[in-house]
Amino acid sequence: MVVIAAFVAVRIAYWVTGGGFSTTALTDSWQLLDLHQLVAHPFQNVWLLHTQPPLFNLFVGTVLRWSPLSGALTFQIVYFLLALILVVALRALLVELGFAAFAATAGAVVVACDPGLLSYENAIIYELPVAALLVVSGLLCARYVRTPQARTLTALVTVMTVVVMTRALLHPVWLGTMVAIIVIAVRPRLGVLRTAAIVAIPVFVVGGWIIKNQVEFGEPNLSSWLGMNLARGVIAPMPKQDIEQLIRQGTLSRAARVPAFSPYSAYVPTIGRCQTDRTEPVLRALRKQNGQSNFDAVCFLRVYRDGQHNAFAAIRERPGAYLAGRRASATAHFWFELGPGLEPFRDNPVLRGLKRAYDVPMLSVSLAIHDRDWTNRLIPSDPSPAIPLSITLVLATALVLGRAAFGAVRLVRRRARTGDLVWTYLGCTVAFVTAVSIATEYGENSRFRFLVDPILIGALVATVVDGATRLRGRRGPEPVSATTTGPGATARPS
Repeated sequence: MVVIAAFVAVRIAYWVTGGGFSTTALTDSWQLLDLHQLVAHPFQNVWLLHTQPPLFNLFVGTVLRWSPLSGALTFQIVYFLLALILVVALRALLVELGFAAFAATAGAVVVACDPGLLSYENAIIYELPVAALLVVSGLLCARYVRTPQARTLTALVTVMTVVVMTRALLHPVWLGTMVAIIVIAVRPRLGVLRTAAIVAIPVFVVGGWIIKNQVEFGEPNLSSWLGMNLARGVIAPMPKQDIEQLIRQGTLSRAARVPAFSPYSAYVPTIGRCQTDRTEPVLRALRKQNGQSNFDAVCFLRVYRDGQHNAFAAIRERPGAYLAGRRASATAHFWFELGPGLEPFRDNPVLRGLKRAYDVPMLSVSLAIHDRDWTNRLIPSDPSPAIPLSITLVLATALVLGRAAFGAVRLVRRRARTGDLVWTYLGCTVAFVTAVSIATEYGENSRFRFLVDPILIGALVATVVDGATRLRGRRGPEPVSATTTGPGATARPS
């Protein structure tokens, strides 16, 4: 009730001071199909989606097509409930991990009032649903360890499958590895057939979509634009002179000079003009009806493949330059910032007040990003930008990874306790998100990290509160002996 009260109080204050739910990302988001086509035929056009897993586009299309309420109100209600589920499930998860009730409540309250959560909760982007599902999956993992039942394992595997089918960052490799670890570590008497039937859920769902992409587009994956992401995360931060030299050598194509996510016309000199026999508008049109690039157009597939080739070749030929560029990515990953897509509510006084309050314990240190010699600067500015790296978020990540490593060792030695598998699952998830963010991205790293922020912040706060409570108990006053003052009196413990 304390967690819910804090959560609701912050939302009321936000709404009373003029805050609201922003739908600007519906037209600005690269991840969404052309909105007119998506609303007209949600299922048919989502089937033609290859740049992203399907569930977020399907969610947006069905809401805008069939919700009896306005789209904005429906999204706001759904996101409010998702955020509420997140904080309530987080407190339950912290308790399952062995934290005292007071410490678990403190961790969940801090997350409930987090301005980052509030910003992602009020914009129609897919980070909040995935973050909520990851917390719920952690809770289901804990419940499965405590009471190994088929229905709990089914729920856990289903939630993890939904995560992968929503956000391409959580790759099928993560899903397969986590399911395998959980099934091997916990061996209930479900029987081989029942366990196989449960594990088959992601195999058929995720595998089926991958096969569909292979048959339709020759892309055996959930997201075709890995090459475009690598163009921004790998090629852009490399020294321009190195990229130019590799282009002259013929190792890279001339498209390596083009900034990522440029209109198709920028790639024509290298890729050639768009020619396709596909007649569907979401695959044929190079631009959406609002004028933005339609990155789901099949002609962009050649751009993505070329970008992927360039990125891997550049890493192979210039490994030192690639590793040097990871400093910028790591700094951006640990930047405590509000989420995108919140206009026009980004300057809400409650949101900004919470941001200033949370900035203090985040212990940020500004690090300059020397990007003048980069191939493509993300935001050209003079002087070079400085990004605040949060030491607190670094410590929170180290805490979760350390607990996960300890739990994994106990699992291997068959001395595991109740929380060891859960810590291992949470730590592997945090490690996967962190590694992918730093290795492949520059620009949206804090967006990547937000997926595990509730776990990081909640665990750190609960650990600090739990530790402080125990330390205070050990330093408490010794029992005082009561003595009489008369002659021959004897002392007795009070």
